[in-house]
Amino acid sequence: MVSRRSIMAAAVATAAAVDAGSATAAPVNASARAAARRGAPRVTRPAVEYVRHPLGLDVRRPRLSWPLVSDTPGVRQIA
Repeated sequence: MVSRRSIMAAAVATAAAVDAGSATAAPVNASARAAARRGAPRVTRPAVEYVRHPLGLDVRRPRLSWPLVSDTPGVRQIA
């Protein structure tokens, strides 16, 4: 049986790894590196239900949010 404590510990360890820089690692392939050099937008500070590191969710469809950062002026995200 999996306990809540072990799930929470794994979630905290994952969040710590993301904060340590694994989420901002260098792009893997050459085209991704070229896009990063051209000022492609980057996602920073992702959040779930307006919380940076949620320990649990009590909603069926959580809201995800993130600000975009780019060196190019006027870059926007559209859906």
